[in-house]
Amino acid sequence: MRPYKIHPAAQREAREAFRRYNAISPELGARFRAELRLAVTFARRFPDAAVDMGEGTRRVLLRRPFPYAVWYTTASAVVVVWAIGHQHREPGYWIGRKNASV
Repeated sequence: MRPYKIHPAAQREAREAFRRYNAISPELGARFRAELRLAVTFARRFPDAAVDMGEGTRRVLLRRPFPYAVWYTTASAVVVVWAIGHQHREPGYWIGRKNASV
C-alpha cells in the first residue's frame, strides 16, 4: 500500500463533513468516517484504478448515502489527497491546491 499525504484543506473538509453527519447521528458520523477510510485505502492500494479526471487527477466516490468524493494524484510513490468534497457543490473548487505543496 502506498504512503499518502492529505492537503490541510482536505483534512478540514473531512472534519467538517464528519461533524455534520455526527450531529445528525453518531452512527451516521461513524459510517461516514468508515466510508472515507475505505475510499482513501482504495486509492492507496489501487492508485490507478479510480476514475481518471484528467491531468493526473483521480476520483474515488464514497458509497451511499454520502455524496462525497476523494480527489487525489500520485506523485512518484505517494498518493496526495487534494480534496474530500461534496460532489454537487462548486465543481473544481480545489484545483488551485495542486499548485501548493502538501
